[in-house]
Amino acid sequence: MKRLISFWGLLALIISVTFNSCDKADDNDKVDICDVSNPAEDIPWLKNAIDDVKEDEYAYYVKAVYNGATVFYYGNCNPVVDYISIVQNCDGDNLGFTNEFYDDLTDISVIWKHENSKCDFQE
Repeated sequence: MKRLISFWGLLALIISVTFNSCDKADDNDKVDICDVSNPAEDIPWLKNAIDDVKEDEYAYYVKAVYNGATVFYYGNCNPVVDYISIVQNCDGDNLGFTNEFYDDLTDISVIWKHENSKCDFQE
Protein backbone atom coordinates (compact mmCIF):
# COMPACT_ATOMS: atom_id res chain seq x y z
CA MET A 1 0.00 0.00 0.00
CA LYS A 2 2.84 2.42 0.87
CA ARG A 3 4.44 1.69 -2.51
CA LEU A 4 1.20 2.53 -4.29
CA ILE A 5 0.89 5.86 -2.43
CA SER A 6 4.57 6.62 -3.08
CA PHE A 7 4.10 5.77 -6.76
CA TRP A 8 1.12 8.14 -7.10
CA GLY A 9 2.92 10.85 -5.15
CA LEU A 10 5.96 10.51 -7.39
CA LEU A 11 3.75 10.52 -10.49
CA ALA A 12 1.98 13.68 -9.30
CA LEU A 13 5.34 15.35 -8.68
CA ILE A 14 6.61 14.44 -12.15
CA ILE A 15 3.44 15.74 -13.79
CA SER A 16 3.60 18.96 -11.77
CA VAL A 17 7.24 19.58 -12.71
CA THR A 18 6.49 18.80 -16.35
CA PHE A 19 3.64 21.31 -16.56
CA ASN A 20 5.62 23.98 -14.73
CA SER A 21 8.54 23.41 -17.10
CA CYS A 22 6.24 23.93 -20.07
CA ASP A 23 5.04 27.25 -18.68
CA LYS A 24 8.61 28.45 -18.22
CA ALA A 25 9.55 27.30 -21.72
CA ASP A 26 6.64 29.31 -23.09
CA ASP A 27 7.98 32.42 -21.35
CA ASN A 28 11.39 31.82 -22.91
CA ASP A 29 9.84 31.30 -26.34
CA LYS A 30 8.51 34.85 -26.43
CA VAL A 31 9.86 36.90 -29.28
CA ASP A 32 13.25 38.35 -28.49
CA ILE A 33 13.92 42.05 -28.74
CA CYS A 34 17.11 41.72 -30.73
CA ASP A 35 18.99 40.40 -27.69
CA VAL A 36 19.10 43.85 -26.07
CA SER A 37 17.23 45.36 -23.14
CA ASN A 38 16.64 48.80 -24.69
CA PRO A 39 16.49 48.66 -28.51
CA ALA A 40 16.20 52.46 -28.86
CA GLU A 41 19.57 52.86 -27.16
CA ASP A 42 21.34 49.54 -27.74
CA ILE A 43 20.83 48.97 -31.49
CA PRO A 44 23.24 51.33 -33.28
CA TRP A 45 21.30 51.83 -36.54
CA LEU A 46 18.06 52.44 -34.59
CA LYS A 47 19.71 54.86 -32.18
CA ASN A 48 21.12 56.81 -35.16
CA ALA A 49 17.71 56.88 -36.83
CA ILE A 50 16.11 58.18 -33.63
CA ASP A 51 18.87 60.78 -33.25
CA ASP A 52 17.97 62.03 -36.75
CA VAL A 53 14.39 62.81 -35.67
CA LYS A 54 14.82 63.46 -31.96
CA GLU A 55 13.75 67.12 -32.26
CA ASP A 56 10.53 66.28 -34.13
CA GLU A 57 7.59 66.33 -31.69
CA TYR A 58 5.53 64.30 -34.18
CA ALA A 59 8.05 61.50 -34.73
CA TYR A 60 8.09 58.11 -33.04
CA TYR A 61 9.51 54.62 -33.47
CA VAL A 62 7.60 51.41 -33.03
CA LYS A 63 8.52 47.82 -32.24
CA ALA A 64 6.33 45.04 -33.57
CA VAL A 65 6.40 41.34 -34.37
CA TYR A 66 6.29 40.07 -37.94
CA ASN A 67 6.46 36.32 -38.63
CA GLY A 68 7.83 35.70 -35.14
CA ALA A 69 10.64 38.24 -35.42
CA THR A 70 11.02 41.70 -33.93
CA VAL A 71 10.80 44.55 -36.42
CA PHE A 72 10.83 48.33 -36.18
CA TYR A 73 9.35 51.20 -38.13
CA TYR A 74 9.18 54.99 -38.03
CA GLY A 75 5.95 56.88 -37.56
CA ASN A 76 4.91 60.51 -37.75
CA CYS A 77 1.56 61.84 -36.53
CA ASN A 78 1.83 65.30 -38.10
CA PRO A 79 -1.37 65.61 -40.18
CA VAL A 80 0.33 67.74 -42.85
CA VAL A 81 3.33 65.46 -43.37
CA ASP A 82 3.30 62.74 -46.00
CA TYR A 83 5.99 60.19 -45.29
CA ILE A 84 7.02 56.67 -46.19
CA SER A 85 7.73 54.18 -43.44
CA ILE A 86 9.89 51.09 -43.88
CA VAL A 87 9.81 47.97 -41.74
CA GLN A 88 13.31 46.98 -40.63
CA ASN A 89 14.61 43.93 -38.79
CA CYS A 90 17.04 43.89 -35.88
CA ASP A 91 20.01 44.29 -38.22
CA GLY A 92 18.46 47.32 -39.91
CA ASP A 93 17.69 45.45 -43.14
CA ASN A 94 14.72 46.91 -45.02
CA LEU A 95 11.91 44.38 -45.32
CA GLY A 96 9.48 46.59 -47.21
CA PHE A 97 7.04 49.41 -46.73
CA THR A 98 5.00 49.45 -43.54
CA ASN A 99 1.69 49.58 -45.43
CA GLU A 100 2.56 46.22 -47.06
CA PHE A 101 3.10 44.54 -43.66
CA TYR A 102 0.76 46.39 -41.32
CA ASP A 103 -2.05 43.80 -41.24
CA ASP A 104 0.47 41.09 -40.30
CA LEU A 105 2.17 43.05 -37.50
CA THR A 106 1.39 42.08 -33.91
CA ASP A 107 2.48 43.23 -30.45
CA ILE A 108 2.87 46.79 -31.71
CA SER A 109 4.30 49.21 -29.15
CA VAL A 110 5.98 52.60 -29.22
CA ILE A 111 9.60 52.34 -28.11
CA TRP A 112 10.55 55.97 -28.60
CA LYS A 113 8.73 59.28 -28.88
CA HIS A 114 9.66 62.90 -28.25
CA GLU A 115 9.30 63.82 -24.58
CA ASN A 116 6.74 66.46 -25.64
CA SER A 117 5.11 64.29 -28.28
CA LYS A 118 2.14 65.73 -30.13
CA CYS A 119 0.90 62.20 -30.89
CA ASP A 120 -2.00 60.58 -29.05
CA PHE A 121 -1.16 56.91 -28.49
CA GLN A 122 -4.15 56.07 -26.26
CA GLU A 123 -1.82 54.90 -23.49
